[in-house]
Amino acid sequence: MGFGWLFIGYFMTFMMSFSNYSHGIMLLGCALMINGLFKLKAYNRFFLYPVFPLIPYILVEACFTARLASDVIGFPLPFITQTVSTAVEVVGYVACIVFHILLFKALISITSDLELDKQKIAAVRNRIFVCAYYALALFWLIPIEYNLTAKQIMTVLLLLLKLSFTVLDCILLYSCYAFICPQGDEDMPIRESGIEFIDNFRRETARKEQKAADERVRRYREYRDNRRIARQLRTNKPTGKKKK
Repeated sequence: MGFGWLFIGYFMTFMMSFSNYSHGIMLLGCALMINGLFKLKAYNRFFLYPVFPLIPYILVEACFTARLASDVIGFPLPFITQTVSTAVEVVGYVACIVFHILLFKALISITSDLELDKQKIAAVRNRIFVCAYYALALFWLIPIEYNLTAKQIMTVLLLLLKLSFTVLDCILLYSCYAFICPQGDEDMPIRESGIEFIDNFRRETARKEQKAADERVRRYREYRDNRRIARQLRTNKPTGKKKK
């Protein structure tokens, strides 16, 4: 359907971004995300929009990949100065926040249509984390002198925020992959991931959700039967015999 490619691409792009030597992997991740988004736009048109900010982001990652490759082989690129590097980094941040906002818009739209409340709430929550991170990250790029303590606090805060929203986004996308399927595939068994503890967790979650659904049905039927009996009792209320 597309969520699988989107999940793998997102993991490769943003989870690997914690390493300074992963720009090539991130380029491949962007390509996989674009593939997944094009597949998903057949089910919800909002999935097309995140593709557009990914294009400048790919150019940014290509620039960083070229700089990394030049440093490795010992031929630094003279046109990539500190000013150019900072400008490219700002473009990358802006492209990322626009991509995430549009991605969450699409996720909120499709989960609302399918009445998947947990995934919808998670998408809204993750959007707050992402906006907070990129607002702080852009503020951090402003050339202002900070003392050592402020730099340490900001670095730790940015790292925690990025790690939080990246992990939460991966969980959300995997949840969408697990619980959203094309029309007509609703009764198919749960798709196996090949990872034992993940498959066991998904089976246990599905079992609990099915048990909860069965309990809701039982309570509704009990409530409906009680209402019907109460109506019958009111309708067939016995009357006393008239005295002669």
